[in-house]
Amino acid sequence: MTSLRRKITLGYFLAAGAVVALALLQVTVLGLVERRITAGEAVADLLQDSLEMRRNEKKYFLSGDDADLWAALDHAETGLARLNEHRTLFARLAGPEELAQLEANLLRYHELLASYATASRAEREGISDQARSAGHLVSQAAKVFSRRDRDEVTATVRRAVSLLIAFSIPAVILVLIGGRALAGRILSPLKALEAGLKPIAEGRYRHLALPTMDREIVSFARAFNGMLGELQARQDQLRHSERLASLGTLVSGVAHELNNPLGNISSSTQLLLEAEESAAVEQRRTWLRQIESETERARGIVRTLLDYARKDSLRPRQSECVALEEIVVAARGSVARGAEADARVALDVPSELILVADEERLRQVFINLIKNGLDASGPGVQVRVSARRTTWAASAPEAGAWTLGGEPLSRAPQDPLIWVAVEDDGPGIAPEILPRVFDPFFTTRETGLGTGLGLYIAQEIVQEHGGCIGAENRTGGGARFTLWLPTRCEQVDA
Repeated sequence: MTSLRRKITLGYFLAAGAVVALALLQVTVLGLVERRITAGEAVADLLQDSLEMRRNEKKYFLSGDDADLWAALDHAETGLARLNEHRTLFARLAGPEELAQLEANLLRYHELLASYATASRAEREGISDQARSAGHLVSQAAKVFSRRDRDEVTATVRRAVSLLIAFSIPAVILVLIGGRALAGRILSPLKALEAGLKPIAEGRYRHLALPTMDREIVSFARAFNGMLGELQARQDQLRHSERLASLGTLVSGVAHELNNPLGNISSSTQLLLEAEESAAVEQRRTWLRQIESETERARGIVRTLLDYARKDSLRPRQSECVALEEIVVAARGSVARGAEADARVALDVPSELILVADEERLRQVFINLIKNGLDASGPGVQVRVSARRTTWAASAPEAGAWTLGGEPLSRAPQDPLIWVAVEDDGPGIAPEILPRVFDPFFTTRETGLGTGLGLYIAQEIVQEHGGCIGAENRTGGGARFTLWLPTRCEQVDA
């Protein structure tokens, strides 16, 4: 004759065994994923070394600065050392011939660069071509390794998920069968336990009180309380991991955002260095103004990110009226210059449109919108920025648009405001992601190519100015971002 104690003991051991096995499986899976991530870091470092040595190589051939030459040589040496240190890892991603070819190209690249400085003028052209060719082969091989490593990580994660699902289903079934069998024997104590479980279901994690001193129920309660502690610990670990993942995404995106103004600063600086005294004074002043403008733009990016982190963004100064045309023209100049700006970004902004605004922050809005239009729609895309003075009643968004900000909605429908549209002729926005385009950290770009904060910050700035912003797909194709901004200049004049 079986006893309740034996049944519960058997069920306890089965449940405990399932929990332990699941924990061991999770530890094993997490260890496997961790090893793959660690291996991926070595591959990413090799790719970064190849990109840095190519960047310094190009700078050296352009400027002749020995510091760039030594930097390129240092990155080549670091890549060789990394290849030798993690040879076993790289052997999993490539065959012996590929590894040998990569090492040979790295060595040849290093030798060619090292010999360039002492070579004669007649020899340098041939050496530079050979060095570029060898460097290109190295960077291409590193990209191939990186792509293969990402594929392996993806496959590892999929296998891990499959294992967890395959093990979890029998464990759940086992628990359900055991509970059904024991329900009639321990119904009364279980009802008391159910009452104790309600606070836990509501998120208040506390140990269960013992409804009875039966040995079986006591054992169950103790085991369950231990499981609660384990669950709380794992949730803490999960929250920590999510914070780290968000931080990594933000850092990689910020690096990309800052690379644009820094690249423009570097280009203008190189032009100044190359021109020396031959350039006209006005031309040198133009380059210096570009350097100053891009420096302010980089500072604005950092300030915007700090504002987001502090959650206390600076409000617009609203100290004087500014011309919308000047803001848009400056934004276009920050994204594209010269003939490219005229060809790809068309402006239809009347000069008489003025409003009270923080000029620098509102310029950042148009930089983000124009750059998104150019980047998301592919080469050859045309972006058009148009504006007019109108009312909310005459310019309300069409059905299907996604709009944030309610200030114009609360104003009289006939009150004057400035309507601005930034349109492109690209593929448009997928309907399923349209409601998420203004979410923080949401991006459709690859990792490292954007923070996912551009449109989120843009809509915050627009709302700071008392306006609202909308996103929609154009009837003829392409995307349209619309801004409704109150003028309020009469308040300043008064």
